[in-house]
Amino acid sequence: MTNDCVENHTTLAYLSHLLQASQTRNVILSQDVFTLDGRQLAAQGEKFDHTLCGLMQDAELSRPVVELVAIESVFDAASLLGAFDIWIQKDPGLKELAQRFPHDKLLQNYCESLCQFAQIRQYLTLLAIQLPEVFEQALFCAWMGVLIVESESRDTNDACDMFFAGLCHDLGKLWLPPDLVCSSKPYRADERKTMQGHCELGREMLNAIKRFPTRVSRAVWEHHENLDGTGYPLGRLSAMISRHGQMLNALDCLQAIYVKRYKPASRTLFDLVAVLRMNGHGRFGAQGKRLIAVLSELPENSARCVPDEQMPGFIDTVRDRHSYITSCVDSVNLLATEIGFRHNDPRLFALQNTIIHISVAISQSGLINDAYVRWLKQVESELLVHAYREVEDAFLLMLEILYHLEKLKQKIRAILHEGVADEFVSQLEKGIESLDTIQYSQTEGELESLWLLKAI
Repeated sequence: MTNDCVENHTTLAYLSHLLQASQTRNVILSQDVFTLDGRQLAAQGEKFDHTLCGLMQDAELSRPVVELVAIESVFDAASLLGAFDIWIQKDPGLKELAQRFPHDKLLQNYCESLCQFAQIRQYLTLLAIQLPEVFEQALFCAWMGVLIVESESRDTNDACDMFFAGLCHDLGKLWLPPDLVCSSKPYRADERKTMQGHCELGREMLNAIKRFPTRVSRAVWEHHENLDGTGYPLGRLSAMISRHGQMLNALDCLQAIYVKRYKPASRTLFDLVAVLRMNGHGRFGAQGKRLIAVLSELPENSARCVPDEQMPGFIDTVRDRHSYITSCVDSVNLLATEIGFRHNDPRLFALQNTIIHISVAISQSGLINDAYVRWLKQVESELLVHAYREVEDAFLLMLEILYHLEKLKQKIRAILHEGVADEFVSQLEKGIESLDTIQYSQTEGELESLWLLKAI
């Protein structure tokens, strides 16, 4: 696909997001709209509606769309700062952190600096309307990023750049079709590849803004690059990823883990320390250690989410998932050995690094092992209520391993779909077939109502 085709498709996507946003917020033209050949399409002040959207989608416009439209109540420095406050007040853990590490004045200064870029104001407003969960993730990355970086860096621009990067890291999703980015269904391989393009789209969008910091656009580009080379878009190793890119990757992952698994399981930000330690080797590195230092300042949490009467069945589920993980790890370790290291395919190296990361994470957890399973039997037979929370904790760590195993399956299928040297085809096909034959038991009865089991 040519650059012109790519630009046209992304413009169509952005216009589609604007059209959807216009259902709840007034969107008007901020100036007259002309085509490249000088033909006027519409006049300043016209309401952006389905008809006008169609005209603009079918034309080659003389100016970028962001310069042609205005959204009602677009973010300014005050309302952006207010969005942070509203978000913090909704979460006791964030409120606690905000009290222990106050940096309101810094946030105000950074909001004012960022809102000097009119394009960013519109992009963030549209993101908050169209993808509110993604916007909250941006708030988390920006706020936590400032907290971490400001506490250790002597460069005053470091924390500001981290703030910019946190808020802007997923803006590229606005240049992808709404029906794709808003979908709750699992992505097909081709859709996943398209979604991964948001990193490059975000960088291009930011680079197009005059005087916008290049260090920020680089971090946005890198925010899905993992330290062990298993990320995208380039599969870079830690030494090739900027410090801001590494921090953004860690924060982006951490927020997803917290919102999707830990917070609904009555866990607080403090409880993320365990998953940070488990993933420290290949996923978070030095940035994880900095996050641990901050989150460890929070009070410990003793809340549980599994009722006592359902714990025996839940323990059975924990044992079942342990058996599933053990069988899967045996299978992927065999695959890694069969592939060997006498190849020059970076995708296979990334695949093997993922397998190594899973094994190390299991070891680091200290809970996912045969001795722990034997201890579970004692907990069950002696009704050790004081140990029930630890059973839940172990299961939450198992969810992280299950996540990595699922990602590993996706990578194997992607490599087979893209094509690989003949000598590895049968090995990968046997590997994915072996993994697909390993199944865990489905929950039944009262256990089906437990959110913790729905998070798998």
